Amino acid sequence: MKQYAKACRLKQTIEHKRYLNQYYTRTWKSWITRHVWQSILEDKSKHRLYDIDSPYVQSVYENGGGRCCLTGVLLTRDNSPWALSIDRIDNAQGHLKNNIQLVTKQVNMA
Repeated sequence: MKQYAKACRLKQTIEHKRYLNQYYTRTWKSWITRHVWQSILEDKSKHRLYDIDSPYVQSVYENGGGRCCLTGVLLTRDNSPWALSIDRIDNAQGHLKNNIQLVTKQVNMA
């Protein structure tokens, strides 16, 4: 009985993650909101300061024309190497408004 309950719970968790993933990838606003929350959670767990919010990052995205600020490549909303990523300019600081830039995932991992 426990194995069945565990498998059922796991299935529900996977389905819920799929639902959230579909919800958060519908629009640029929701995609950016997802990445902002991931950045904030990372900063909280590593005890770094942060002050970014979704409207600010959305304005950075719009001012940059939806392109990577380093390569000029058009940013995407999928799991490709060209997907949007919030990069910290100075990695010793957290995600602060004067310390972020929007780049592709590939650039951020390099």
